[in-house]
Amino acid sequence: SEKVLFMRVFIAVLVLIFSLQSWTKADDISEFEIEGISIGDSLLDFYSKDEIDDALQFSQYPASDKFIIYTFRNETRFETYQALTVDVKKIDSNYKIHSISGVINYVDNMSECYLLMEKIALEFKEIFNNSKEYKVERSKLKYDKSGKSYQRYHSFDLPSGDRASLECNDWSDEVPRLTDSLMVSLLTAEYSNFLVNEAYE
Repeated sequence: SEKVLFMRVFIAVLVLIFSLQSWTKADDISEFEIEGISIGDSLLDFYSKDEIDDALQFSQYPASDKFIIYTFRNETRFETYQALTVDVKKIDSNYKIHSISGVINYVDNMSECYLLMEKIALEFKEIFNNSKEYKVERSKLKYDKSGKSYQRYHSFDLPSGDRASLECNDWSDEVPRLTDSLMVSLLTAEYSNFLVNEAYE
């Protein structure tokens, strides 16, 4: 509907099934929000430069000369997620957001992660009904060189090339600083292409 073109939809996992049923046929990923933040926003509209610097994530992609990752954790203003992960270009004084992920931790409880992931996927299938769906039941997480960490992945690629994705990440003890989690993500086409073709080179 035309209303979708002028409003941003709040993605909150705990109320997703009830709040998004009427928002169908969405083609612009920037119409959606995670904790009030959307693709295309500037991080500077939400955090100071010092807060952004402090949120620089310890783990970065091997090809981190293009995009870098910031993680904001356990803030009182967060309504649904325990952390937000945001990706911006390394050389961008405006800190324009190319990817944002809401994170819910599931320590040693992946069955619940998978269950919620599938519930959200059913909603995404209705919302992004012009998208191309892609699903992986089990694959190794590239960041863990031991090969003992796994991911279940479900994505929805829009005609624009933008993407909405869901991940349940099951980390091994070989990566002690990363926690098992569900990630609900929104990505630009440019960032999606970076992940597929450049991030791990």
